[in-house]
Amino acid sequence: MAVKTAQLAKSFLGELQSGSAKEAFDTLSELIVELENKIDPEPTDVRLVAQLYAFVEKLEVIKGNLGTYVTESMDNLPGNKLSTLWGNSSLDGTSKNLKL
Repeated sequence: MAVKTAQLAKSFLGELQSGSAKEAFDTLSELIVELENKIDPEPTDVRLVAQLYAFVEKLEVIKGNLGTYVTESMDNLPGNKLSTLWGNSSLDGTSKNLKL
């Protein structure tokens, strides 16, 4: 089950980097800039800018957490346990066995 969730997380991260998602976030950034540069902003403009900043910030945190989740999930696959075991050793298997 963890493999499927990791694949979905990885897919979502890829979609965030896709052209259409990038365009949407570019438009969002442009909207934020326009709202910030209003000479006499309405209270709703100020609230919207704060909410948009919070949204972008939370999305960045989610992206980081999903990236970590994908990495850790892939490291915990059954086939990776042996490489993890050898990865913790400073010597490779043969020289470790032949060392006197």
